[in-house]
Amino acid sequence: MEVRILGSGGSEGIPAFLCQCHICAEARQRGGREIRQNACAHVTLASGLGILLDMPPQFKMAWDRYHLDQEKLAAILITHRHQDHTLGLKYLIDAVPKNGFRQAKTMTVYFPADVLTGRIRQMDPTNDYPPEGRQGPFVEFIPIAAYREITLGSCRVTPLETNHLRQHDEGNQGGSETFGYLFEDSDGTRMAYMVDAQTDLPDRTVEVLSESRLDCLIFECTFERLDSPIGHTDIQGLMRIGRRFSPRALIATHISHQNLGHRDLVKALAGEGIRVAYDGMRMKVRHRQL
Repeated sequence: MEVRILGSGGSEGIPAFLCQCHICAEARQRGGREIRQNACAHVTLASGLGILLDMPPQFKMAWDRYHLDQEKLAAILITHRHQDHTLGLKYLIDAVPKNGFRQAKTMTVYFPADVLTGRIRQMDPTNDYPPEGRQGPFVEFIPIAAYREITLGSCRVTPLETNHLRQHDEGNQGGSETFGYLFEDSDGTRMAYMVDAQTDLPDRTVEVLSESRLDCLIFECTFERLDSPIGHTDIQGLMRIGRRFSPRALIATHISHQNLGHRDLVKALAGEGIRVAYDGMRMKVRHRQL
C-alpha cells in the first residue's frame, strides 16, 4: 500500500488567508513544508487501484500536480460534511453531459448520510438525489454506516466513528457522523486514516483499532494544546493515541495554524517516534510481520 498526502492542513490551511499570527508569517517566509492545504490523501492498494480520501476545494490542483491516475481510481471516501473536506465535490456535480463530459469514468462516492442532505444538495439544489443508486451518468453516491464494512477491489474498508460532529456540533442530537477509515488490503497491510477525530474515541472505534495491529495510523493533530479536547486532538492527545494503539508508524496530519510550525512540530513529536505529514508526502506502508 502507498499513501500520498495531498493536503496536511486544517480548515484554514497554513498560512491562513488574512492571518498575521507568527505561524502564518513564518510559513509565508519559509515556504516548503510549512505550507499546508486542506487535509486529503490518496491511497494506492496492492492491486494498483486508488482511493481518494476527501475532496477539499484544492484537491484537483494536487491531483494534477502528482499525476495521479483517474482511470485507476476505484472510489472516493468522504469523512464528513464540513466544507474543507467536501467543497471539491463540485467537480463531481459538474460531471454531466451538458458540461461537455464525454465517456467519463463512472465514480462511486461513499459518505456519511448527512453529506447527501447537506453538502450535495447545497451545491446542486435543482437535482433530487435519492439516498442511494446512480446519480446521472458519471457519479454514484452511496451512503454508508459506521462499522459496516465495504469492499473495494480486494481491500476491506471499515468506516469508524470519530466523535467529531456528535459532540462538537451544538444541538445535532446525534444525527451527524464523522468517519475515519480502516483499510485491510489483500497483502495483509492495515492502515487507518483518522482526521477530525478526538482523543476520546467511541468505544467501538477503540476496540476495532486495538484489534487491528496497525501497520500505519494517520491521525489528526489540529492544535498545539486544547483545554477541552472536543472534536479534535492536540499534541499530548496524539501522543496518547500512539501509546494506546501502538501502530508500526504514526503520522500526524490535519495541522492548523494554531499548532506549531512544521520544523518545531517535527522536533516536538520526534521523541515519541511520530512523523509529521506534509503536502506531497509519499510513503510505503508495509505489512507488520508477526
